Amino acid sequence: MRPAVALANVGRDDWILCQVTTSAYGDPHAIELTTAKLARSSLHSRSYVRPGKLFTASRSLMVAEIGMLQLHAGRDLVNAVISILQASVS
Repeated sequence: MRPAVALANVGRDDWILCQVTTSAYGDPHAIELTTAKLARSSLHSRSYVRPGKLFTASRSLMVAEIGMLQLHAGRDLVNAVISILQASVS
């Protein structure tokens, strides 16, 4: 499985995840994962989380934890996802 940020456990060991990539792909919603946003990390290159690229997966498919967001960064990411969803129903 490619790198992702776990946003929420939705039960039965399924998670809502958000794509992490080394390129922002011109995505206006992409958020750079700076050291100030990470409590710990083993990312080896500049990375971006893309709040518009969500998917679900079972915990059994996750092979390793490569980092953890600071609390404020996690809240900012959730708010970015919510903003995208709200804009699509306005």
